Amino acid sequence: MEDKTLIRISIFISLIGLVFLFYLSTTEIIGEDIINAEEGNAVKISGKIIDIQHKDKITIISVLSPVEVVIFDNTSVIKGNNITIIGGVKEFNGKKEIIAVKMYHS
Repeated sequence: MEDKTLIRISIFISLIGLVFLFYLSTTEIIGEDIINAEEGNAVKISGKIIDIQHKDKITIISVLSPVEVVIFDNTSVIKGNNITIIGGVKEFNGKKEIIAVKMYHS
């Protein structure tokens, strides 16, 4: 095989591996357990959207959970819909929140 082909195959397999590791590293959080999650941990939560706040460059979603979810793009979500969010735990102004990386509508 040519060197270019081997490099492309190596990069492709590496990217697949990184995606696989990300999904393995996420932990599904249920209820109050999110309060005990450490900052920087990848988490996955699912629930019903109970409130939406659209601000300049972010959207803040409240799910049936003790923390809010922050999305850094304009997204179209509807209050009352079920949603699954994968993201990282961060602390802002003394409160934990989830910075969304992926979002799935149920």
